[in-house]
Amino acid sequence: MAVIQSLQVFRGFAALAVVAHHAVNSTNAFVGEAPPHVASILGRGHLGVDFFFVLSGFIIMYAHMDDYRTVLAVRHYAFKRLIRIFPPYLPLSVGMIGLYAALPGFSASGGRDYSLLSSLLLLPADQPPALSVAWTLVHEMQFYAVFLLFFVSRRLLVAALYPSSNRLITFIG
Repeated sequence: MAVIQSLQVFRGFAALAVVAHHAVNSTNAFVGEAPPHVASILGRGHLGVDFFFVLSGFIIMYAHMDDYRTVLAVRHYAFKRLIRIFPPYLPLSVGMIGLYAALPGFSASGGRDYSLLSSLLLLPADQPPALSVAWTLVHEMQFYAVFLLFFVSRRLLVAALYPSSNRLITFIG
């Protein structure tokens, strides 16, 4: 797959915007209120996350639109997605779980509640992951699963997303 250079530039801007957003939030939580003019500009950096979600959808489709629908292709896709996320994520998540166990008041709010399920497997749960910013990865993993259903079978996707949709499945298929 060829790298689309213009997307890399926008990806860089979006990453910087997200970092700026977190810097403002951290400054507000640990140091003191950021000046209003700074907070009003840099605080909008959360919009970079929206860009990343849209970009992820485009890139996954771009990378796999010509793949053959075989068991080997499904395994390859799943392996690539999992190896991209978990090796860098798991050590950080386990570290945060350990940190919260050793120092419960470590977070700005003190005594942070988190889900082991979402922290270790990035599955949706009632509580967020221990690494708070990993909420995006929970959504990313859900997207990967939905795309996998789309890749394998449109009918399977519709059945999974709309369990009581027999007429819709008949229409699609």
